Amino acid sequence: MNDKWWFRDGFLGLTTAAVARLGVVWNFIPRKTDNLSIGVPFLNIESSRSLGPLVSPIDGKVVAWNDNLLDNPDQLTNETWIVKVEQP
Repeated sequence: MNDKWWFRDGFLGLTTAAVARLGVVWNFIPRKTDNLSIGVPFLNIESSRSLGPLVSPIDGKVVAWNDNLLDNPDQLTNETWIVKVEQP
């Protein structure tokens, strides 16, 4: 992975460093897609330090979105998953 993302047991989330760089997250705007592709945006984020797309670090089929996080973006931590992904 890289310094932005973690991926384990099918769940994809942001690292401690990435969460810290964002500051307070106000909104997630998912691009409700069924598939992720490396380098392709799948989520827009609005925070106190950033506005723009997050690009996927992996390929795979989206199995679930973390709707609780989408409804409560201020609860983002380095332990919070954003999407559950099934890899080919």
